[in-house]
Amino acid sequence: MEFRKKLKTRLYIAIAYIIIGAITTAVVFGMNIENEFFSAYGIALIVCGAVRLRQYIKLTSSEENIRKQEIAESDERNIAIMNKARSWAFSLYVILMGVAVIILEIIGKAEIATAAAISICGLVVLYWISYHAISRKM
Repeated sequence: MEFRKKLKTRLYIAIAYIIIGAITTAVVFGMNIENEFFSAYGIALIVCGAVRLRQYIKLTSSEENIRKQEIAESDERNIAIMNKARSWAFSLYVILMGVAVIILEIIGKAEIATAAAISICGLVVLYWISYHAISRKM
C-alpha cells in the first residue's frame, strides 16, 4: 500500500507541474510580458507534467505494471546503481563547474563565474545538510 501512496504523490506532483506551468504561461502571455525565459519555463513545466502524467497512467493501467515497477524501485541492485549514478553526477558537476569558474575568470566573465561558484557552494552546502540529516536518522 505504501508504494501506491508513492505513486499517488507522483501523480499530484505531475498535476502541480501542469498547473504551475499553465499559470506561469498565462501570466506571461496575459500580461504581455516580454520575457522568453518565463514563457519557455511555463511551457516546459506543462510538457514535463504531461509526460509524467502519461507515465503514471501507463504505470497504473494494470496490477502487473505496478508490481514490476515496485520491484524495480525496491531492488537492491537498482538502488545501488541509482545512488552511484547520483554520486557520479554530483562529483562531475562540481569538477566541471570548478573548471568553468576558472575559465570564466580567465576570460573576464567574473559575474558568470561568481554565479557558477555560488551554485557549487550551494550544492556542497546542501550535500552537507542532507548528509547530517540522514546520518542522524540512521
